[in-house]
Amino acid sequence: MEIDNFYKNKKVLVTGGSGLLGTHLTRILSESGAIVRSVFHKKDPQEILDSVEYVQYDLRNYEDCRKATNAIDYVFHCAAISLGAKIIKEDPKSLVTPNIIMNSNLLDASVDSGVKRFLFVSSNVVYPDLDHPVREEEATGDFFALYKGPATMKYFTEKLCDFYSSKYPMKCIVVRPANYFGPHDKIGEGSHVIPALIERALNKEDPFLVWGTGENVKDFIYVEDIALGVKEAMKKDLTPLNIGSGKGYKIKEIVKTILDLTNYKGTVEYDSSKPDAIMYRVLDIKKSEFIPQKTLIEAIKKTIEWHKSKRIYV
Repeated sequence: MEIDNFYKNKKVLVTGGSGLLGTHLTRILSESGAIVRSVFHKKDPQEILDSVEYVQYDLRNYEDCRKATNAIDYVFHCAAISLGAKIIKEDPKSLVTPNIIMNSNLLDASVDSGVKRFLFVSSNVVYPDLDHPVREEEATGDFFALYKGPATMKYFTEKLCDFYSSKYPMKCIVVRPANYFGPHDKIGEGSHVIPALIERALNKEDPFLVWGTGENVKDFIYVEDIALGVKEAMKKDLTPLNIGSGKGYKIKEIVKTILDLTNYKGTVEYDSSKPDAIMYRVLDIKKSEFIPQKTLIEAIKKTIEWHKSKRIYV
């Protein structure tokens, strides 16, 4: 990757540096010429780059946030306490209070440390349940019931970003990514739909059970494309910004692609008694003008290769 003059020799903080997006963003920013500090909490970094400073902090603690943001020009806030659908349903507050404390502390510390730009990675769950590609201005505070807790937390933090931008000399940018996946994603409990399907396909589960009807539509995108989109969003004065493929894929299409690419020959069964959640969620990407570099099939192929490299399958 070529040196980017916007980032050349700039001191950049990436939170959530051991997570899916943070891992890829850390590498991409380092390759772009930035001096990167990558923060992790309990989980060790998944990649170690000689050019990157890795630090372990608890961002729920203000003093740790102040240490993390010391002498930093730009902050990319990717960190979040993120748990599976079971926890979202049974104990939704566990995704709300700790994240609000972390987000507020990091915004405060960034202002106090003289950070110039702050980018918050929000979520597409801040949108209502709509049947068309959603535009940025369509976030109204009306949320899909299952995601009301985390959606409220993300939306509240977006409003905090607006406040800090209006009151302090720190530009805040909000990005709302589509459903991203790729190497370094969670495997096992709490994993998202594509890595969960890949794992089960590689393990040759038969029958291959899929929750819901498979008719629900989502905007899926490769994690490296999201990282590139986030990198470009930091340069803009536009906020909030959707970053996605702008295309909708039925879960049935995703299942078929994964099973074809893993040479799965078993029986597929859809359990319509289980919820589909949001039936249609595609992002309108006209405002960001972002164009993904990987097709869905290319992205799934690369992700399968990574999964194969992590375990031995029967």
